[in-house]
Amino acid sequence: MNTLTSKDGVTIAYEKTGSGPAVIVISGAFCDHHHGTGLAEHLADRFTVYTYDRRGRGQSSDSPDTGLAPAEHEIDDLDALIAEAGGSAMAFTHSSGAHVALKALGRGSAITRLVMYDPPLNAGHQGRTEPPELKQRLEEMLAGGRRGEAVETFQREWIGLPAEVVEQVRHAPFRAGLEAIAGSLPYEVAIVGTHTDLSAVHVPALVLLGGDNAPVLHEAARVVVDGVAGARLQVLEGQNHDLVPEAAGPAVAAFLG
Repeated sequence: MNTLTSKDGVTIAYEKTGSGPAVIVISGAFCDHHHGTGLAEHLADRFTVYTYDRRGRGQSSDSPDTGLAPAEHEIDDLDALIAEAGGSAMAFTHSSGAHVALKALGRGSAITRLVMYDPPLNAGHQGRTEPPELKQRLEEMLAGGRRGEAVETFQREWIGLPAEVVEQVRHAPFRAGLEAIAGSLPYEVAIVGTHTDLSAVHVPALVLLGGDNAPVLHEAARVVVDGVAGARLQVLEGQNHDLVPEAAGPAVAAFLG
């Protein structure tokens, strides 16, 4: 892993794969840089792909809140990675990672093309400047060492997983990994649960949608396509919210290329 230092001193760990124009992969909740490894390998013959651990995940560090909103910190992290990539880059985002890129573009980050796979967008959050109260509850759980409780609360209340699925995940072999990354969950709520200005995006944009997804993600995709000028929608039939490089990779390469 390579590292760089963000504006507030946080260390951001990343991997660099391939050669060609720069593409940064921004993953969603419960993910570190490994989430984008398969896609990076798929694109490596045409692009230089940066996969990174968002702050508070994997090998990236975190810092006490300095008064900035979580999105501002994450935009600083992304801007530092863009600078490392040569001053501008294209971006592929999955799930909540879309909000990091969209908010970054609203602040003027040098993203030149954008792909969003299953961007989540709740119309009820679009008028918010402060995150939902779930953020504070998650912070209290984490401060008290109740990481498992934070994971399950996020799964039930934010993602909307059924109780039986939450129970199954409790005993899954990857459960320890979810708890390890739980410190980033308040960031997720704050970034996705506050206003994202879609009208501020003026770069070519593609929304990929898994055709087998729940209606809520179909609705969110349509809202993003309607809100971002010139954006287009491509449905990946037979796919769900999981990122399958063999399914998404050709569409990503075609659009970014």
